[in-house]
Amino acid sequence: MPGLIKRFRYIPTGQREYWLAAHPVGGFEVREKARNPGPGRGLIEVRSDSRRTAPGAVPGPQDRPRPFTPLILIDGRPAATGFGTGVIEVESGSRLVQVQCGASGAYTRVDVPSAGRVEVSSTVPEWLDHRTGERRTSDFHRQFAIEPSEWDGEVAAASLGHWRAVDPGDARRPRSEPGMAVLRLDLAYVQRPSEESVELGLTPADLADEGPGEREGTRRLKPFQTLKEQVGEDLENLSEEQRRIWSEHVAAQREIWSETGKAKAYAKRGLDLLGESRRPVVRPWVDPPRVTVGDSSVPAIWGVNEYRLAAGTHLIEVAVPPPPEAIGRGAEVSLGGDARLLFELELPEGTMTTIEAIAEIAMAVDAEGTGLASYAATIKAVFAPEALSESDSGAAVGRRPPRAFLSASHP
Repeated sequence: MPGLIKRFRYIPTGQREYWLAAHPVGGFEVREKARNPGPGRGLIEVRSDSRRTAPGAVPGPQDRPRPFTPLILIDGRPAATGFGTGVIEVESGSRLVQVQCGASGAYTRVDVPSAGRVEVSSTVPEWLDHRTGERRTSDFHRQFAIEPSEWDGEVAAASLGHWRAVDPGDARRPRSEPGMAVLRLDLAYVQRPSEESVELGLTPADLADEGPGEREGTRRLKPFQTLKEQVGEDLENLSEEQRRIWSEHVAAQREIWSETGKAKAYAKRGLDLLGESRRPVVRPWVDPPRVTVGDSSVPAIWGVNEYRLAAGTHLIEVAVPPPPEAIGRGAEVSLGGDARLLFELELPEGTMTTIEAIAEIAMAVDAEGTGLASYAATIKAVFAPEALSESDSGAAVGRRPPRAFLSASHP
């Protein structure tokens, strides 16, 4: 807990608005202390924290972080958002807990006992490795931490074959069934840093941000020069110039300490530290990716998806979803051909084929903070079967590499 308190000192607010609280859309209740939930119900105790960067990550030259305040989803529904600790009451049974934080983040599955509770701890990075969009998704997943991290993933019947969510750290080879093949889609998204511009008034630092050697016309003083020669202008004009500078300084200070000036400074500090100029009333989230096998939609999450399909040729489509209906009704949505990927894969019996893709999503919150003003996205494959050499693929799965054909990504 002392580590969490230390972290909160950097939050640009004197109130508790960035502490863990219920999300207004999901319908969950978040309490500071646990209470007996009764039969058929259980508790998930959440600890939410952040760190500057993940071990080994390279922040790179970035103007400001993406919005990284965590949002906890339970079975795909937004439940809570913020930092700190809180207790969420849910129905007992197996529950998928996901964390979004300006990126798809980490996830885990927990078994919530009836009239009992489980603990989930999440840590998110403020800065993502700037190489994230060009490297394997395993590098992406390593930047997020969640506990418990050991889970089996529930196999659920899909409209075609079988699907399960897989722990990104699970290197176990999936079971092989006669006449079947395994397809793994490892999908992630990253939110672009905010493009908001917050203009501030002039500060004393602005008035003195140029060193003597940088000012136009500056020259080195010589010994025994008179005051007039050193100043380089008439003495009567010197006092007038000093009064002008002082008047500008006083006017700037009045602007800075006015309500408008303080609001601008607060917003600027929020952008620099949290990636957002103000806390939205409804923090936006991203729905699961849309995956289609042939003509059938199949379940998917932002993470590692495993499908057991009949051996043969399959047409696979992966698309960035539109914004959630609850917050996207009035948004300007831009999802073109570059927001989906299309693959034609031949899956031989007993093999496993892996595709990895990372989406980049830009979201802007509306003026009221209750929905989205705009939403745009692209997605690209960072690893696909046609990019594999036979030796690399064989070493990865211990078998002959599957043949795969990547169609145009912008049909």
